Amino acid sequence: MTKPDSIILDWKVQARVIGRNGVTHLYKANSKELDAIKIGYNLVSVSQFELDAELAPGRKGLITFKGSILARVEQPCIVTLLPVFEKIRISFNRLLAFETANSKKKMRNLPNDGKKLSVDEIVFTFDEIDPPDILTGNDVDLGEIALEEFILALNPYPRHVDAGDEGTFAYREYEEGEGADSETPHPFAALKKK
Repeated sequence: MTKPDSIILDWKVQARVIGRNGVTHLYKANSKELDAIKIGYNLVSVSQFELDAELAPGRKGLITFKGSILARVEQPCIVTLLPVFEKIRISFNRLLAFETANSKKKMRNLPNDGKKLSVDEIVFTFDEIDPPDILTGNDVDLGEIALEEFILALNPYPRHVDAGDEGTFAYREYEEGEGADSETPHPFAALKKK
């Protein structure tokens, strides 16, 4: 699935609103937003999409974003194109950091070993924790982050219960000598040692 070009969920929170105590929001997609998700991600239908978000200040200027998503979608089966209904309920945590001139400079000067990421004075090791998402501007776009998590949770190969074994490859073992007596030779007969 490709990411749509247009903004689907315009759920933004200004950084100054987060404050010292943090903030919680419950977002429910309206019919227009549900249709935009359906069209943007080639789904048959989206009947529900909710985000419960909790933003709190973290150490050294980071923002912690704890969220949970509840969604009900319908996708076409990859074999029969019959509708496959799916209820998605996921929880996730993200670290967010606002882009600064100092962080841009440090990101450019990172060694290209793929092991460490530095944002201002914080050093993250990829083996230990996910690096923070770098935000530009003064807003946290909760809609975009929620859609990223939603798409990762979607079943990439939805399969209807009536699909059966159509379209699957069956494994069949060949008996020793099979193919030699039949009209169609064994596919690996040429490799057999003589």
